[in-house]
Amino acid sequence: MNSPYFGLRLLILGFEKGVNMAIRLGGKRIREDAGANKYSKVDFEKGFGIKLGSNIGVTGTGRQVGASLFAVMLTGFLGSLGFDICYTECGRPSEKTSLLYDSFAMDQRFSAKGFVDFYDLISKNERAIGISNVESLAFDENMLKTDILVGNGSKLSSGTVDWRLISPSNIQEGVTLDEKGFVRLQSIARGDYNIFDIDSSSDFDFMLKDMDVLFVVASPLPSRMIREAERIKEFKLLADHVKIVWVINHMNGGVSKREIKRVFRSDKMLFIDELGVQNLYACEYKCTYPWVDEECRKQFWGIFTKVSLR
Repeated sequence: MNSPYFGLRLLILGFEKGVNMAIRLGGKRIREDAGANKYSKVDFEKGFGIKLGSNIGVTGTGRQVGASLFAVMLTGFLGSLGFDICYTECGRPSEKTSLLYDSFAMDQRFSAKGFVDFYDLISKNERAIGISNVESLAFDENMLKTDILVGNGSKLSSGTVDWRLISPSNIQEGVTLDEKGFVRLQSIARGDYNIFDIDSSSDFDFMLKDMDVLFVVASPLPSRMIREAERIKEFKLLADHVKIVWVINHMNGGVSKREIKRVFRSDKMLFIDELGVQNLYACEYKCTYPWVDEECRKQFWGIFTKVSLR
C-alpha cells in the first residue's frame, strides 16, 4: 500500500511528460567468467549508440547524489575498452567543498611534468589547445580477468584520460569562469569521448543542450525528490532536445522501485546499488581511482555492459 505521504509526492512530481529516451537493461547476458568476456569497443558503440567524438554529460538533480562518481566510473569503463577520454569538471571553484584533484592526488600523479590548470588559463584568456593532463588508465591483465569485461576478446587494451579539473589554486586565488569561459572549456575537449561532469545548478543548463547524451543522477530518497521536484521537471522537458538517461543511485532494500518508476514516468531506468562507503574511503587513502576497487568496478561494469540507448 502506498503511504499518503508518497501519494502527495506523486502529485507534486506527477508531470505529464515522461522520458523520451532511457536505457534498456537485459538482452544478452554477460557471464562473469574470463572465458566469456567478449565485450568490446564495438559492443559499446552498438549498445550506447554514441558515435566517436560525442559529448557525454553527467549531472545530478541536486548536490551529493553521486554524479561525479558515476562520471569517473564511466571514464574507467571506457578507458578499459581502449578509448581515450577527455574528462572535464564544470563547476564554480568557490562552491566546492571537496575536489577530485585532491581525491585522486593529482599533485603527486603529475609531480614530474606538472598539472595543467585549464581554469586558470581560460580565465586569463591564454592558449589552452595542444596541452593536456593525459595519463594511461593502466588496466592490467589480472584486473580485467577478475571482471566481466576485457578489451576486444583477443587483445587487452587500456585507454587514456585527459583531466581538466578544478584545482586548489582556483579556490585560493578566486578563479572563476563566465558562460563564455565554460563554452570555451567545452570546445577544447578532444577525446574519443568527452565526458563533462556538470554542476547540478541550473546556472549550467546552457551546457546541457550541447550534450549528445545526458546522464541525470538522482537520489531515491523521497525527501530529496520532493525538494528537487522542479529540477526533475526541467530535465524531463529537456528530453525533447537531448537524449536523457536517468540514473537512480544509492539503491537499497528500503527503496520502492515501483514508486520510483511512477515518479520518473519510465519503466526503463538505470539503478545503482548503494556502494560500501569503506571502498570509496579506501581508494582516497590509497590515492587510487574508484575503478581500481574490485567491488566498485564489478558493480558499474555489470551495468554498463548491459546498457542499450537505441
